[in-house]
Amino acid sequence: MSNNKLAKNKARLEGSAGTGRQLFGFPLWLVLGLAALLGLAVLSMAVHNASREHGHVTRIYLDRADSLIWALEAGTRTWMGWQSERALLQPLIEETADQPGIVYMAVVSRAGVILAHSDSARVGRTIDGALLPPGAPPEKAQWRILDAPGLLEGESLPVFEVYREFSPVRDNWRRGPRRHMMEERAHGRHMMAPRSDQARDAGPARRDWRDWRDGGQTGNRDDSSTFAMVGFALQPYAAALKGDRANSIFTAALVAALALGGILCLFWAYSYRRSRRLLKNTQALAAEVMNSMPLGLITTDPRGNIGQANPEALRLLGLSAGETAGRPLDSLPGQNWRDMAEKLKRKRRLPEQEAALPWPAGPKPVSPRPVSLSASQIRGENGEFLGCVVLIRDIAEMKRLQEELRRGERLGVLGSLAAGVAHEIRNPLSSIKGLATYLAQKVPAGGPEEEAARTMVAEVGRLNRVVTELLEFSRPAAVQAAETDVNAVIERALRLAGADLQAKDIRVDYRPEPGFPKARLDGERLTQALLNLFLNAVQAMADGGNLRVTLERDEDQRRFRLGVRDTGGGIAPADMASIFTPYFTTKASGTGLGLAIVQQIAEGHGGRVLVESKPGEGSAFTLLLPLDPADNGDLSS
Repeated sequence: MSNNKLAKNKARLEGSAGTGRQLFGFPLWLVLGLAALLGLAVLSMAVHNASREHGHVTRIYLDRADSLIWALEAGTRTWMGWQSERALLQPLIEETADQPGIVYMAVVSRAGVILAHSDSARVGRTIDGALLPPGAPPEKAQWRILDAPGLLEGESLPVFEVYREFSPVRDNWRRGPRRHMMEERAHGRHMMAPRSDQARDAGPARRDWRDWRDGGQTGNRDDSSTFAMVGFALQPYAAALKGDRANSIFTAALVAALALGGILCLFWAYSYRRSRRLLKNTQALAAEVMNSMPLGLITTDPRGNIGQANPEALRLLGLSAGETAGRPLDSLPGQNWRDMAEKLKRKRRLPEQEAALPWPAGPKPVSPRPVSLSASQIRGENGEFLGCVVLIRDIAEMKRLQEELRRGERLGVLGSLAAGVAHEIRNPLSSIKGLATYLAQKVPAGGPEEEAARTMVAEVGRLNRVVTELLEFSRPAAVQAAETDVNAVIERALRLAGADLQAKDIRVDYRPEPGFPKARLDGERLTQALLNLFLNAVQAMADGGNLRVTLERDEDQRRFRLGVRDTGGGIAPADMASIFTPYFTTKASGTGLGLAIVQQIAEGHGGRVLVESKPGEGSAFTLLLPLDPADNGDLSS
């Protein structure tokens, strides 16, 4: 992987992880901000609820006090005129104040004189003016909380005091018809008797009330107003507020808990979705890696059944995906898988070891495919056994390369030896050939001496060809690639082998491929390789037969196939692995270097030689060569 790809992956990981600390998959500042907003919302709601409950309790006290003062005013109006105001108001206020929660009731003049009090002993006394409500007496009830009200003596009891103007006798415009009728009845007068508003206003009841209220003073009327005061015990009020506060706190806590739970649920849901997405991405990555591995990989569950098998494993086993899912591992072909499973129970890991698997059905080599097997247990986070993983590595190519390396080493040693031997042999051969030619000229013509001399010359020539081939094999010439017409190379090789083909009555089947592109090849070397294949085919078809030569482009369009097929006796399976070994031959007159030279020429062009043969049916040799080795690379694999 390049540095750019590594940098991109690192940046992607850093972007997904964030640059700061996280909580539930979110940045910490975002979580803290949401928590702060939630706290402010809950606090605001709690304050609002507390204020509402405080107003509600206050309203109850105000309504109760207003009702008590109104009842006191109504009683005073009802009985006013029948008896004196002092004798009337005092019993009424004492009776009215005799209710639970009322500390006192009083009527006080602006001058601070207590006109009536629930405690009769306080009547007539004067209280501090600072304890009176400021300003004019309000028409609507007002309230205040006093720690030490002046209407109590010798006590420091906090009270919830409600006060307003006390006016049992009012103007007509301020009273309804019902109150007017009650006032008329109280003075024993007929309702229909005509009387002016001035007369009513100057009635004895109103004059008596004013006189009593003012204490006989007829001075400034602005200071002649009176207050009606009701003092409630503060404990029920405080208890109610405390209960309301507790309810508000409980409600706020409940709302906060529900809101926090909702936010956490949202966070958890997001975290779950994120984790699930990451899990799917990880699974997709693992599946992609598994499918792209050059190794065969098989996983099993704890019972030994196959869970997954990647395409490479299926190819090596010759199976399809549907044939492996849920199948026991020990039922796979080509290997003692049960023994491997038993060993895995005792060991955590099995080291790599060589094995062999049968090739799938088809035109493949008979010998098994060499593979390397290794296995290990799969353990969970807590150490529980989750199954096994088996790795299968195809080492056929490695074996081939090892064999080629060993062959190259042998050929190197052989080449050095052959070069020295050939050099030492060729000089005596030249002398022997010259001497045999001289003797053939001196002996009588047609006699046995001439025939012996000419046989000696022929054998020396054959021995010289063997030495020449040995030198060519030990020191191959470099490939001189050039634009070459492959059809012309094939035709030239067929012409060179034409005499041998006709001598054995062998029919040639070859059709040139018009428009076939030119290839960058060494025409002389390729001609030599084809000539060796043709001569081998002639030797394999001693009684005649068919020789078929084909030329076609390969599937990848970068290389081509040049095939030579005969109808001879074929190659025995036991000899198939040795046919390219130098000096290996099954013919009485063969040198064993022909196919070795063909392979050497093919590999020199960056290609390879493929062989298919069936005893009794013939053999097929295919040269797989690149059109341009410089552009397509080494295609020998």
